[in-house]
Amino acid sequence: MKSHLCDYCLKKESRSNEFQICSRCKIVHYCSKDCQREHWVEHKTLCTSIKNLSTTAGTIPGLGDSADMNMFVSHLTPKQRDAVVKLVGEKCQVKCQLNGKETEILWDTEAQVSILPERILKDMFPAIPVKDIHELFGAGSDLKLEASNGTQIPYNGCVGVNFKLFNNSAKEITVPFLVSNEDLNCPIIGYNVIELFVKDNGPETALPAVAESFDNVSNAEASALVNFMISDLSESLCAVRTSKKKVVIPSGQTMNISCRANTGPIRRHSPALFETDEQTHMPIGLTVQEALTTVKQEKSSLIDIPVTNTTQHEIVLPGRLVLGNLELIRSVIPLEVK
Repeated sequence: MKSHLCDYCLKKESRSNEFQICSRCKIVHYCSKDCQREHWVEHKTLCTSIKNLSTTAGTIPGLGDSADMNMFVSHLTPKQRDAVVKLVGEKCQVKCQLNGKETEILWDTEAQVSILPERILKDMFPAIPVKDIHELFGAGSDLKLEASNGTQIPYNGCVGVNFKLFNNSAKEITVPFLVSNEDLNCPIIGYNVIELFVKDNGPETALPAVAESFDNVSNAEASALVNFMISDLSESLCAVRTSKKKVVIPSGQTMNISCRANTGPIRRHSPALFETDEQTHMPIGLTVQEALTTVKQEKSSLIDIPVTNTTQHEIVLPGRLVLGNLELIRSVIPLEVK
């Protein structure tokens, strides 16, 4: 078991679990009440941000992110993510290797971005240069990293680090980390990191690695998690239907139809792709277009679906007609067209 440092005086534990952990964020450690009290002025902002990442629905505390046009959130549906939380718990610390060095990380199943504190980077990998974020996202990109309560988390750039769970025969994967100057106690990885490791190594190698690296996870739970990650997760978020009233599309016109999407509980605003339903028989001459949209942090969202009437007469759509389905997507990256 890894020993921890006091986050104020940097004293090292003489035995496992000797130090107390902050009861609010459950990330930083203290050797005494005095150190905790002295560190509070510095720790307060970050502690509040991390604390607010927890919800009564059982989120895994970590750092999410957002941007003007770039969004990186977990592509799991609420139902799928709840299944993961039931297997690994609300706060999931994982033992792993970063560039061959053993450490512990926090796994955030709600995010697709990984974060490496600058202090830990300098301590563990002083020779790795921090690259400008534009090398990853392209010139002109403006990524804003935030906690789910809106508190901005500053970052200095990005680095590529090799990652793997504990298993001598497992293959490493390269993970892009954003480097933050916030004094986090450990690195944070997004859901996609463990998912990619499992898929790249296959179940026979990944299963013992997950069982060894995840504390308080039984062999049965580790097996269920691996099977979940290698399974087909192409489950639609929800169907998209027209309202109760019929909709009239005039001849030769394109219009947006306001539709209700009953997504279930969404933990944060998330990008989603609307795709038409091949099982729905649309009127001849009506074109329903795919659309990129955002579902709100609620149980349902109103979204506008563009449709075009190419005929010489009006088309009437009945109420509650299924136009298509919403799929959560991993990310939205705007590309500059030259």
